[in-house]
Amino acid sequence: MPQHAVARAVALVPQESPITFPFSITEMVLMGRFPHHRRTVGLSGLGWEGPEDVRVAEAAMRETDVLHLAHRSIADVSGGERQRAVIARALTQEPKVLLLDEPTAFLDLHHQLDICSILRRLNEERGLTVVLVSHDLNLASQYCDRLLLLDKGRAVRLGPPEEVVTPEVLEAVYHCKVLVDRHPQSGLPRVTLPGRKNRDG
Repeated sequence: MPQHAVARAVALVPQESPITFPFSITEMVLMGRFPHHRRTVGLSGLGWEGPEDVRVAEAAMRETDVLHLAHRSIADVSGGERQRAVIARALTQEPKVLLLDEPTAFLDLHHQLDICSILRRLNEERGLTVVLVSHDLNLASQYCDRLLLLDKGRAVRLGPPEEVVTPEVLEAVYHCKVLVDRHPQSGLPRVTLPGRKNRDG
């Protein structure tokens, strides 16, 4: 497949998105439309945004709840808002597959849950395939349908959370004792480390 065709099918949200220029959120999100621009002779192959590009970008910003920040500089928003804007940029590519590398890294608990809820909704409502890398076993267990557990690049277990997040599998990979129970609301596996015994008295 040519590169522009891959870019129309697959979008990437990296773990970190360095800010090299204080683009507005709208400007940054519109960059996701580049794979859809028609090649224009005399402009070195660059395209310019049209009404359809703006419509798609605004829809993506609305879905990720950053439309109200459209004219703000990407350098002046919180980490959670910036990550939602980066996801909006990926959505403007109108991909079939969204790849994310540690999408909740460096975010506080509130923003982690916010990002996970957005990704789950996009999967359910738009049929978007979401593939994410995460070291957070509980996040993966609660929000992902299928997990692939790796150990030094080797596939150890593939399947639904109930088959992957087990004490036997995790202890073999991480070489430490873990406690696995069921989340009281979702019923899905939840991992905790054994606590320290109370030495009072």
